Amino acid sequence: MSYQNIYDRARTHPSKTAIIYNGNVISYAALEQAISGTIDYLKMQGLTEGQTVVVRISILADCWVAVLALQALGLNTVCVNSLTGIKSLSLRNVEGILTSDIEAGIDPRAL
Repeated sequence: MSYQNIYDRARTHPSKTAIIYNGNVISYAALEQAISGTIDYLKMQGLTEGQTVVVRISILADCWVAVLALQALGLNTVCVNSLTGIKSLSLRNVEGILTSDIEAGIDPRAL
C-alpha cells in the first residue's frame, strides 16, 4: 500500500483500522500522521529523489512508516536485518541509513 492510498483513506475513513501491531490498533488517521511527520523530518535531511536509503528498524510498524515516507519522497529503500553486511550488497548511490538503533561508526559514504 502506498502513502497516497493511506492518505486517501485517512481523509475518507480516518477512524478505521489501518493496522494492528502487537495488539495496538492504529487508525488510518494516526498512520497518515506518523508518515506525514516522518516525511517532514526527512525533507530537512537534504535527501533528493532517486537516492537510496538503507532502513534498519526492528519494530515493524515503525519500519513501514519510514519506508512509506521515504518512498513518498521518491527515494529508493533497502531494508536490512543488520548493518554489518551492507557493504556486501554493493549498493550504489546510498545517501543514508535510517535506524532506530544506535549503531556507531557507520558512514553511508563508505558503502
